[in-house]
Amino acid sequence: MFVDNGKSPTMSSMLKTGDVVDHPEIECAEFARADVRALYSVNGLFLVRGFLSPQEVATLQHICVLSFAIGETIATCVPPDQVPQEISDGLLTRGYLSWTRIKNSLRCAGTSLDARLAAIVDKIGTVAKAAFADPTVELLEGFSVIRRHRKFPRPGEATPVPWHRDFSFVGQAGIERSVNFWIPLAEVGEIAPSIELIVSSHRYMVNVPDDNPGVTNISEQWIADHLGSSRRWTPHCTPGDVIAFDHQTLHRTQPLDAPAQIDRMNFETRWAPSRKAASN
Repeated sequence: MFVDNGKSPTMSSMLKTGDVVDHPEIECAEFARADVRALYSVNGLFLVRGFLSPQEVATLQHICVLSFAIGETIATCVPPDQVPQEISDGLLTRGYLSWTRIKNSLRCAGTSLDARLAAIVDKIGTVAKAAFADPTVELLEGFSVIRRHRKFPRPGEATPVPWHRDFSFVGQAGIERSVNFWIPLAEVGEIAPSIELIVSSHRYMVNVPDDNPGVTNISEQWIADHLGSSRRWTPHCTPGDVIAFDHQTLHRTQPLDAPAQIDRMNFETRWAPSRKAASN
């Protein structure tokens, strides 16, 4: 885990100056007193340490294991030409399952996990609303998923994601602002891949058209040419930590120096101000 050692500026001084913060972190106990909106606006990302309890983390872990097990069973038991694309491409190749698939798995299981998930989602929603300073912010179920990155992937499994911004796909739905909450359910940063982010890159990327060559899967050369002086940050996290970042913030799967030692599962819940409220 990143250790500050008391050398970084305090939260209040960071927000008074409006400077980009090298490691924009908030301890969960300080969340209620922090100006989350200012931190998010300036940096395009922040991390809340210890936001989820061990019980909440365990709930999410159980949901992931259950959902992936059901997905794998579908892939095994259904005739190959009848396997849904979300399973054949999403799960088996890219390592993710949609929110709809998660809800269907919980409905099939007939447990209280669905109610527990709803309570966790509501809790995360309080942070999303604080980031936008907007009480209408709601979960984008169509853009929320669970992912896995395995230490022993099967042939053809390609779960590392190159440099990109979420706006490339969220924006196609006409969503102008959204935030992704990246929730690792294992220790990440050394023994399993975290995510690498470019701090404050959202300020530049918001002015880059989505049809610009190289913007969907962005090359290192493009980043060097346009954001070469920007700070990169790879948070080291333990289960319970939550990373939030703007849909214009550039990020990728962390390249590890050695093979992953453990499997990694994580939730990605995306949120945006309600378009219904904006139209009224």
